[in-house]
Amino acid sequence: MKLCLAGDFKVGKTSLMRRFVSGTFDERYVTTLGAKVDSKVFSVPDPDADEARIDVGATIWDIMGNPGFRELLKDAYFHGAQGMLLICDATRPETVENLPTWYKAASSIAGEIPAVVLLNKTDLADEARVTPQDMDRICTPRGWPWLPTSAKTGENVDPAFEKVTEFHLAATRRSRASKAT
Repeated sequence: MKLCLAGDFKVGKTSLMRRFVSGTFDERYVTTLGAKVDSKVFSVPDPDADEARIDVGATIWDIMGNPGFRELLKDAYFHGAQGMLLICDATRPETVENLPTWYKAASSIAGEIPAVVLLNKTDLADEARVTPQDMDRICTPRGWPWLPTSAKTGENVDPAFEKVTEFHLAATRRSRASKAT
């Protein structure tokens, strides 16, 4: 399964990927040049069997947050994407406002894919400038669930990756069912 992380620069895409894949966090900021790719096998609830879990292998793509590069790299980056984590920064409201543009870039290549929004950097509560109402205003009309996350503490990181994977599996199941009828 191909999962893409998208959002403006310095929202924590690389840190979230690192936290999910290796369980670590690094305070240093290093600009992503182009894209970083990593992978992980993890388990999620099996949509076809109650109480069972299945292993999913995911390739996770982290694209740099520069809008110019988004346009330049979107064909290669988003091609074949099956799920997307849209990431914004709790201390920078403009990163929330830019999420629809990131989704539009992805869906222009990959089609309508499941998306989950992550309000990252919740560990910086004293500096937070994004409210739950801000998140609902952007996410609810688009049908995007959102989660508060912190790559630093690990808050909701695993559940975010699991949720977008579950949405993909459910969509695949619905697609198979509609083709069978």
